[in-house]
Parts: sequence; C-alpha cells; structure tokens
Amino acid sequence: MKAWDSVVIPQSIGGLLELLPHEKRCLIRAASAEEGRASRTLFDRHRDGGSWNNARLAAINMIVVERKYGPFGVHDGSIETPDRIPVYCDIYVTRHVELSHFFGSHQCTASYTLKGYQRWEDVESTSAGHSKLNLAGVDNLMRLLTRVKSDGFQRACAGELWDDVPKPFDQAVTPFLLENGIKTMPDEVLSLVFEAGHRMTDGWEFGKLVSISGAYPASQIQAFLSRSAQMDLKISRRPPHEFLEAALDDLFQTLRSSSHRWSHLDLFDDFADVSMQKLDLCDVPRLISMNSGQKWRLPMANINMVKGVNRLYANGAPITKFESQLTSFELLVKDVNLNVDDLASTLHSMPNLTHLSLEIDSCEAILFSTIRRGRDTREPHSVHIETLRISIKNPTTSYVVAELYDALRYFSASTIEITLSCLTNTNLSTFFYGHGGVFFPYGSTISITLLGTGDEDSWDQKIYLLWEIVENCEIAHTIHIDNLDAPLVPCAPLETWHDFSHYWKDFCNLRHLTVRHCSKFTEPVLKGLVSNLMTGEPSHSFQSLDIIACPHISEELFLNLRDEVGPRINWKPDR
Repeated sequence: MKAWDSVVIPQSIGGLLELLPHEKRCLIRAASAEEGRASRTLFDRHRDGGSWNNARLAAINMIVVERKYGPFGVHDGSIETPDRIPVYCDIYVTRHVELSHFFGSHQCTASYTLKGYQRWEDVESTSAGHSKLNLAGVDNLMRLLTRVKSDGFQRACAGELWDDVPKPFDQAVTPFLLENGIKTMPDEVLSLVFEAGHRMTDGWEFGKLVSISGAYPASQIQAFLSRSAQMDLKISRRPPHEFLEAALDDLFQTLRSSSHRWSHLDLFDDFADVSMQKLDLCDVPRLISMNSGQKWRLPMANINMVKGVNRLYANGAPITKFESQLTSFELLVKDVNLNVDDLASTLHSMPNLTHLSLEIDSCEAILFSTIRRGRDTREPHSVHIETLRISIKNPTTSYVVAELYDALRYFSASTIEITLSCLTNTNLSTFFYGHGGVFFPYGSTISITLLGTGDEDSWDQKIYLLWEIVENCEIAHTIHIDNLDAPLVPCAPLETWHDFSHYWKDFCNLRHLTVRHCSKFTEPVLKGLVSNLMTGEPSHSFQSLDIIACPHISEELFLNLRDEVGPRINWKPDR
C-alpha cells in the first residue's frame, strides 16, 4: 500500500470546528468496513493561518461505514473500540475531534452538539431498541470548553481543571453521532468528504468510486448522488425474479441526470438496455467497462473511454462503434447455432485486444451470415494477445469448435486456457483441432482442463496430449493439464523409451509441467519423463514437474526421484 498523499483540507471544513484556538495537524480517517474497525489515516497536513487561526485542532476524523450493497458496495462493518459500543449504519459520517492536548489519548466527537462514544456498562436496552445514556461528566467538559473559549488556550491550560477531565469524559460521552447526525451535515460538506476520500484512497476499491445500487429508494439514491461530488459511478443491478420493467424504468429515470459520470455498468436485467433506450441514455463518456447478463441491443454513443466488455450474452457481432477501443472482451454464446462469421468480423475490428474470453454453450451447428464477410487472411499466430480463454460446454459439437478455432488461429497468446465441460461427443481428442487436423492450442503458457467429459473410451488412443502440445507449439514453456483420463505420453516400459527418442527433442523449450487429477498418469510415465527431461542432456532447462492428486503415483517413488533430481519435482497426494 502506498503512503497517503498530503493534501490541504478544504477551508469550509474548518468552519465546522470552531471549538479551540490555534492551528494543529489535521487527520481525516475513513474506516474500511471490511476490516470492521476504525480507522486508518488518509491524510496528514499542517496548516497555519487561514480560516483556522482561531481553532487549535488536534484531529478531525470522518468515518464512513455501511452495510453490504450500500453506496460504496462494501461488506457489513462497524466502528468498534475497546469497551465501547460498535455502531452499524448505512452511511456514517462524523466530525471527530481528538483533544490530545487536553485529555492525552482521550477523544470526543465535535458535531453541532457534543457527541461521542459510550461505555457498554452505561447502556441499557429499551423496548424500542434504543439506549439510555449516562450523561454524567458532560457538564464538566462543557465548562472546560467554555473556559477555553473565554480565556484562550494557554491560560486555560495553566489551570488544574484539566486533571479532572479524562475520567468523567471517558465514562460519559454520548454515542458516536446517532442516526440523525448525517441529516444535520450540509450536502456541500458531505460532497467534500466523499471527494477527499476518493482522491486519497489508494488500494481500497470502496473509496475509488461511488457505487449506486438499485436496491435503494429513489430519495436515498438522490441523496447519495448529491453528496458524491463529481466522482465516477458504478451502476449495479441484480434484480429478483419478480423485478418489474417499470421499476427498472424508474431506476434509470432517477439516475438519468448522472449518466455522464457512469464508469461501470453492471446490469443483469433482461431489458436493461431497453429501459435505457427509452430514456435515450446512450451518452456515457466516462464508461470504462460493461458487465451484462443478457443480450445487449443498445447502440452507445460517446464512450471514448470504454476498455472492457464482460460477460456479454450475444451471438455474432453484438457491439458497434467502439470495438477498436476494447482491450478486454468476454462473450458468452448459448445458442444452437454459432454465427462464426460475425464473431470473427467483430474480433478482427479489435486491434487493441489483449484479453479475450469465449464461452460456447450447446452450439451444435454453424450459422453463416447472409452476406459472407470472408475470413481474415492474417497469418496463423501473427497477432499477439495476453490471454485467450475458451470454454466449450454441453452438447457443443467438434465441428463448431473446429470452425471457431479456424477463426481464432491468427492469435498467439501468452496464456491460453481451454476448458471442456460435460461434452457428449464420443471422441474428445477432436476438440483440440481445427479443420484439416491442425492442432489449435498455441501459447507460451497452455492450460487444459476437462470436466465431466467421460473416460478413456472417449479419447483417441493414438493421440498423446502432452506430445501433441510440444510438437505443435514450439513457444510453450509452461503446460498445465488437469483431469485428463487418457495417457499424456505412450504407456510403454521404460526400457523401450529409446524407441521414442526422436520425440524428446520437442521438449527442449519446456520449463514447467503440472499434471493434476490425471488417472492415466502412471509411474512408468513419470520415470520416463524424469529420465528424459530432468537427468538427461537437456536437464538444465527443465525447472519444475508438479504431480498433484494423480492416484497412480506413490509417495515412495516420488521420494526416490526427489533424491535423484532434487526440489525440481513436487508431489501432492490424492485426497
């Protein structure tokens, strides 16, 4: 976490604290509700003169807490100190003065009226759920403040009155700015509080933007908007099943005036785009990312900052006008037919794309465009991309996958992840090839995961996945294979492995191999890998072999091999 920047407190805040003379350092603290405790220092600034020259200020604490899905989108939290009452609220802002020169470490809260903490033993629960407060000692404190105001700070300090303050004050201050406290603070002051917290917070998501949730009534949302200055807004809506379109219209009507501040759209309503179109909410200049659980049909204008589109349900070319800006794109297609031409055309129009995620669910045939755009003629593996994630699910056919692979072949990924889940095809090995038998996975790091895809009978026994990868992808240096119920390499006796010696030259670039939950990964195969990759001529290049939960690998063999090759080999049992 970076050190907090020093900033100047807005002068208008100083006017709230005309309690004590002279200048002093100012602290503003914001409580992270995820920690559940107050608070950490956000900024520290010495200031002389100005509008504070009549106030000696030891510290100002402004503490913001809320429940889950509250205006900052953080979890349940409370402000709690030893033997004091924890406070729970939706949004909680205090003006908190630490009178360190008067009371040592003792504190009180400066509002328009004096408020503070309350000891547990001084609280009795009433039938209404409120607390009866012991106010003994407040009079002493008020007399002290009156003396400071009339005689000045230095003269007041010379008296012995200070010695009697800490104990009664610690025992008797009132609760920490109750429910109506937020109502008494002017909106313009709250705006400064929110804005200062936003600008100073580094590494804490809740302070980076003001998140508006549709779970709040319109009046409360308007209050949040008025107190959030001009900070970015995250618009989030995950409705219940009974959520009515009219209610969605009302939500967007409430938010309409702030659309120029929207930075993130997180919408899972069936007709969120329809409601926005009714109100002509197409101008969102600060939008950075979109997250939609449904098909998105709304053309958006003036979105020059958007960089990511996540979890978009569509088929073909779902977006227009801003493809060239995108660096991240996640598309989910759940349809009988995959419109591969439109998909390819959309991807080709994203020259800045660095992260691509595709989920193909239950696609059994190809839907070609009425007007054929023609496939891109770029050379295979000619366009670099950081991550390429492909998930193939349910009764998707190998023919569809081959068409998809052919459309994506021009990518060369730093990391490529392929997940096959619950497929019904009888030959799973075909899901790694495009048309013409061209092996598809190509990247520096390759991860293959199979989930609920059957057993070895659904795998072509002439294909060994590990050998296929290293033979067809010369740049692969890290390989992860998870839950494969088929041999990675030939299951041959160790003494016959020299017959396959011409294959081992393809392993020269491999540095890391992880094999997880692979039931056909046997001890003879492991011995062959170790003897050819870790103790042979190219052993200096192979850095790690991790075997995790493979049932046919014993601890005894692992220990023997570890004695031979050292910590480069690791093993975890199947539990």
